[in-house]
Amino acid sequence: MLIAILRHCFKKNLKVILTGQLALGLPLGEIALNQVSGEYNKVYGRDYVNIGYRPGSTALMVGIGREIRDFFKTDYRGVPLDSFEFMRRVHNYHDIALLVTLAHGAVADAWIQYAGARFNQKIIVGCTGVNAPNMYQYLSAQQITGLIGGLQGASEYETLVEKPGAATLGMPAQSTAHALLIILLIIGNIGFILSKKKI
Repeated sequence: MLIAILRHCFKKNLKVILTGQLALGLPLGEIALNQVSGEYNKVYGRDYVNIGYRPGSTALMVGIGREIRDFFKTDYRGVPLDSFEFMRRVHNYHDIALLVTLAHGAVADAWIQYAGARFNQKIIVGCTGVNAPNMYQYLSAQQITGLIGGLQGASEYETLVEKPGAATLGMPAQSTAHALLIILLIIGNIGFILSKKKI
């Protein structure tokens, strides 16, 4: 999802600010930024910035509504945010056109409740397939602008940006696994019915 989103953003010459709610996710974000920025000749500090991770997720979500520098004075390398020209114009959600959260569990709910409801921030959610059904209520209520659900959603996004990648390659395996699961359920039910008749 992240690679497809970055390709879409860089293709449209949008500025990207990357942050993470989990410290373990930041290396994956940095790998994706390095890969996709090279494809589009984007320059760190001019076209995108990685501001890293800070603890205290809900306080951070609310605090960014006031001033992003209250939590992120520097990028993840320790370089002051005001060293980057486009970041000098970014202070809070009013300066961020769209927030994209790639989340599992309740993290997406928190962004919607704190950044969306309180500050009217436009949000797109990318989440695991098992969490996607919970997000449709927000989409129906127009509390989020878009939803990318699971591997299938990521594959559809890759198709949309005309750059098939890992998600598209993974879809045949996922479809085969789902078909096998259905077959095994049918066989199990037939076996159960036959065993009942013998009793």
